[in-house]
Amino acid sequence: MPASAQPPKTHSQMVHDTVDNHVIPRMEKLAAATGVLARDLKSTCDTGAADRAAALEVAKARFAETVRAWAGVEFMRFGPMGEGGRVERFAFWPDTRGILYRQLPPLLAKRDAKLLEPGELGKQSAAVQGLHALELILTDEKKPLIADDEDGRYRCAFAAAIGANLDQIAKDLVVAWEAADGWRHRMYVPGSDNGVYPEPADAARDLIRALLTGLQLVQERQVKPRLDTLSGVAKTPRLPFEKSGLGITYLEAGIGSLKAFFEVFGIATYTPPGKAWMRGWMDRAFELMQRDAGKIPRKPELPPDPEKFDKQGPEIVLVRQMRFHLNGLRQMIGRELAPAAELSIGFNELDGD
Repeated sequence: MPASAQPPKTHSQMVHDTVDNHVIPRMEKLAAATGVLARDLKSTCDTGAADRAAALEVAKARFAETVRAWAGVEFMRFGPMGEGGRVERFAFWPDTRGILYRQLPPLLAKRDAKLLEPGELGKQSAAVQGLHALELILTDEKKPLIADDEDGRYRCAFAAAIGANLDQIAKDLVVAWEAADGWRHRMYVPGSDNGVYPEPADAARDLIRALLTGLQLVQERQVKPRLDTLSGVAKTPRLPFEKSGLGITYLEAGIGSLKAFFEVFGIATYTPPGKAWMRGWMDRAFELMQRDAGKIPRKPELPPDPEKFDKQGPEIVLVRQMRFHLNGLRQMIGRELAPAAELSIGFNELDGD
C-alpha cells in the first residue's frame, strides 16, 4: 500500500513496530558482533607468534563489524543506553581534549596485570575501555600488539580485555531491553504506575527523539567537520574511526540504520494532506545520503588557497548536499510530522544549521 494511503500509526503501533523490528534486533546484532570480537582478540593473543599476524587480521575484521553494529544503535540514547555511561564507555567520542591519548599510553606502559582481570577495565576511565581505545592499539604500527615480547603480549591482553568489556556492555544492553521487567516492557505497558511512560505517546516521543538525535550526530560529527575543512574555514578534522579507515563505513552504517528506523517508525504516515510532497522528498533524501556516503572524502584536506577554493568541486557539493538533506529531514520530522502526530518535542532539540 502506498504510504499516502496508509492510515496513521497509533503511538502504540509506532513503539511496538520500532522496538520489535529495529531497536532490539540491532542491539542483538551488536552483542553478536562483540561476542565474536572478544573471542577473536583472545584467540589472537593465544596464537603462536608465527600465526599471530593472520589472527590479527581476522580480529580487525571483527572490529569493523562491531563498528558497523555500533553505528546502527548509537543514536538510541534513551533507556538502557542512557544508563551507567554506556555510550561513553563503548565509544568515547568526541574526545576534544585528547583524554584517550593522555591516558592510554601510560596505562599500557605500566602493564598493570590487575586491569586484565574480568570486570576491572570497566572500572577505569571511559576513554580507555571502548572502541576508540581498541582502535588505537590495533592500528599502532610502532608498538604492534603481535610483537613477541613483554610489551606486545600485554598490549594484546589489554586489547582482549577491551573486547571482553565491550561484549559485557552489549550483552547488558540486550538483557536490559529483554528482561521480563526490562525496557521493552516499560515501553509496551504505559500507565499511571509506569514512572517513565505514563502514556503511549511518551514512549513514542523517546523514539522520535532518538531519530532526530541520530540525524544531528551525523550532521555535527561527520558532515559539518568535512564541510568546514573543504570550505577552508577549519583545519583537517579528526573524524571517528579514521585511524582504522572505517570512517566512511561508520557513516554508511549509521545512515542505513536511521533510514530503516524512519521507515519502521511510520512517522511519515502523519504527513499533512497539503504537503504530500514531503514524503517523497524525505524518502529521496535518505536514498541520496545512502548512495553518496561512500563517495564523500574520507579525510578532507584544507584547500591550498581558501580564498579561491572551488565551491562547486565534486567533493564539497556532495558534502553540502548531505548537510542539506540532514537539516531538511530534522526540520520536517521535528517541526511538521511530530506535531501532526501529537509528539512535539520542543524547539531546543531542533537547534542547528
